[in-house]
Amino acid sequence: RPLPGPVVFETNWLPGNRFEATTLQGNLSAGYSGLQLKILASYDEREQPVGSQWPSVLTNYFNQQRNMLNRTTTKFSAGQLSYNFNDRFSATAALHFFDRYERTFDRDFGHNWLLYPDSAANAHFYNTSQWLGRYYGPDLYSTIDKFWLNAPGRPNNTYSKNRQSNFGLSLDLDIRPTQKFELNVGGKVDSWTMRKFQVGNIAGLRQFLDQNADGIDDAVFAMEYERRIRCLDRGSIETYGYTYTGEVTDGYTMAGQPAGAILDQPYKPVFASMYAVARMKAADLNLEAGLRYEYFEPNFKMLEPTLNPSTGIFDNGDNWRAYYYRDYNVALGIIDESQIRDTNPVDFLLPRINAQFVLNDKTAFFAAYGRYVQMPRLDLLYMSSYQFSRVITGEDGVWGSISPHARPERSTQFEAGLHHYLRPNLQISASIFNKIISNQLQIAWLIGPYGTPLFAEYRNGGNGRAQGFDCSVRLQRTSGIEALAWYSYSTARGVSSDPFSIRLLNQNNNLSDGPIAEFPFDYEQNHRALGIIDIKIEGDDPVLAGFGVTALFSLSSGHRYTQELEPEGLGQTRPLQLGVRSILNPLIAEFAEPLNASQTPPVSNFDLQIHKTITTDFLSLTLYVNVLNVFNTKNVLNVYPTTGAANDDGWFANVLAAPYLQTPGYEQFYRDINLKNRWAYMSATGNDIYGTPRQVQFGLRVEM
Repeated sequence: RPLPGPVVFETNWLPGNRFEATTLQGNLSAGYSGLQLKILASYDEREQPVGSQWPSVLTNYFNQQRNMLNRTTTKFSAGQLSYNFNDRFSATAALHFFDRYERTFDRDFGHNWLLYPDSAANAHFYNTSQWLGRYYGPDLYSTIDKFWLNAPGRPNNTYSKNRQSNFGLSLDLDIRPTQKFELNVGGKVDSWTMRKFQVGNIAGLRQFLDQNADGIDDAVFAMEYERRIRCLDRGSIETYGYTYTGEVTDGYTMAGQPAGAILDQPYKPVFASMYAVARMKAADLNLEAGLRYEYFEPNFKMLEPTLNPSTGIFDNGDNWRAYYYRDYNVALGIIDESQIRDTNPVDFLLPRINAQFVLNDKTAFFAAYGRYVQMPRLDLLYMSSYQFSRVITGEDGVWGSISPHARPERSTQFEAGLHHYLRPNLQISASIFNKIISNQLQIAWLIGPYGTPLFAEYRNGGNGRAQGFDCSVRLQRTSGIEALAWYSYSTARGVSSDPFSIRLLNQNNNLSDGPIAEFPFDYEQNHRALGIIDIKIEGDDPVLAGFGVTALFSLSSGHRYTQELEPEGLGQTRPLQLGVRSILNPLIAEFAEPLNASQTPPVSNFDLQIHKTITTDFLSLTLYVNVLNVFNTKNVLNVYPTTGAANDDGWFANVLAAPYLQTPGYEQFYRDINLKNRWAYMSATGNDIYGTPRQVQFGLRVEM
C-alpha cells in the first residue's frame, strides 16, 4: 500500500530531535590552623529521544511518537581533608562516590517493558487495528527497492538499563626532611559495582510465555530455574546485577538451579594502587624517582578446562567447542553456573624516573622514563553467565568473545628534550619520545591441544610502538598578548589498532593468531600542529578594559585506512549498503594494498572566542561568543573503503548496480540518503564522514 505521506526533511532540521541536560555543581572549602577541608558534589541528568537522530530518524519517520527515551543520571561527591603538621610533614585523606545510571525505555510504558509489544496495552494509546497479532505490530512500509520504514504505532521491542557505582578512598603523605629532598607516599583503592540488563526481543519472549495470545502466561516449566533460562534465551536477555526479570540483585537462588550457584551477580571489581616518589634538588640537577604498585581485580568470568570423559574431544562435529566442558546441561543450553568463577587478580610494580639538568638560567635539559598499565574497556569483557556459556559451547552458532585471559594493557615510555629562553618571555621547547606498546587486547582463537580452535576470546596479543618528536614556541603574556605554536611528528605501528582490527586480516569466518608483521595503526596521524593566540585588554578604559579575543588554529594529517577491492557480488548485503559492505562484515574484506597503507585527507580547523568581562564590587560578569569552525570547513574524517572518497561509495560505477538503476526514483533516492546524507555509513559505524560544521554559542558567566 502507498506510504501515508511524503518523506520530507528540511535542511539542517530533524523533527523531534532534542537533547536536554541539567547540571548542578557545588563546592565548599574551609581552613583553620593548618587544617583544610574541601567538599564538592555534582548532579547531572541528560535525556534525548532514541530514533530522532540521523540516520534512524528516516526509518522512524512515520513513527516518531514511539521513539524511546534515553536518560542518564550521574552523581558524584568527594571530600578531602588536609593537615599540615609542620613545615616538614603534611597529610591528605579523601573519600569519593560516583554513580551513573542509564536507561532506555518506552515513553508510554516506562520500565514495565513486558507491555511494550502487547496490543491490548497499546490500544490505550494508539490505533492497533493494523496489528498482525497480539504481539505483532503493524507491517513495515517499503519504498524504493525494499527500503523499510516503520509504520505508525509500531511498538518498541527492546529495553535496557545499566548502572556503575564506585566508592573510593585515598591517603597521601608529603615528607620534607630538608629543602632539597622531598618524599611523597600514598595509596588509593576503588571498589565498583557494575550492573546491566538488556532485553533484545520482548515480543519473542511474550509469544513464548503466552502461547495462545490471551494475555496470560501459560508456558509450563519443570522448575523456576528452567523458566529463567528459557526467558534469557527467547528474550535475548543479557543481565548481571539484575534478575532475569530486571530487579536489582546482588545474587539470588531459585528452585532447580545447580547446587552452590549464585545467579546473576553484579561485577564488583576492585582496583588499588600505592606509590612512593622521591624528589632531590641540587644547584643544577632535579631528580625524581618513583615506584608504583598497581592491583587489578576485574572479576572476569572463567571456567577451568575439563575433558568430557564420556565423549572425548569434539573436533569434527557441531559440538567441537565442548572440549571446554563442565557439566553442560544440553537440554537447557547452559554450563553448570556453580562452576563459573572469577579470574585471579593481577598486580604490577612500575618504576618511573624524571631528571632535569639546568645548564644555565636560559637552558634546561630533561628526560623521563616510566612503565604504565591500564585495564582495557570493561564493557567488552563483562557478560552474563548465560552468554558466557553460549560462547564457550558455540550453542546455536552464537558469536562472541570471552575474556578469561584478558589482562591489563602495558606501555613503556621514554622522553627527552630541552627548554630554552630566547628572551625572558619567549621560550622554545623540543623533545623526542618513544612509547613501546604491549599486551594490547585483541580477538584471537583459543586453540586446543590437538590444534582445534575452541572459541574466540579477548587476549593480550597486540604490541607496537609510537615514536616521534615535537617542538613549540611559547610567548608568555606580554602587553596583554600570550601565544603558543606547537608541531609534532609521530608514527604509530603495531599488529592491531584495537581489539577488533585483527578481524580484518581473516577470511571465511576464521580468526588467525594475528599478523607477524607490523602495520601503521589506524589512528596514526603523522603531522599535528596547533597555534593559539590570546589577547586581553587591561587598563581603566570603561569600554575596552576586560575585552578579550582567543583564536585557535589546528591542523593534522588524516588517519590510516586500507583501500579495498570493488566487490564482485552482493552476497547478503542490501544494495543500499554495498559501499559499507566490509564495515558491516569485516571478514569479507578484500584488500587492494597492505593494511592501513592509505590515509584520509588532512583536517584543519579555526575557532574563535570573543569575550567581555565587567567587574563590580560584588560580582564579575563575562559575556562571550564562541565560534567553532569559523570558516565552516567541510573536513573529511572518513572515506569509503573501496573508493577512498567521501562523496562516492562506488555503487553507481559497479556493474551490479545496472538493474537497480532501472527502478524509477532509485538513483535520486540513493544520492539523497547515502551520498548527500551518509545514511548507510552512519548506520554501519555510528560515525559521520564529515566533521562538525560551524557552531555559534552565546553565553553569560556570573561569578560572585
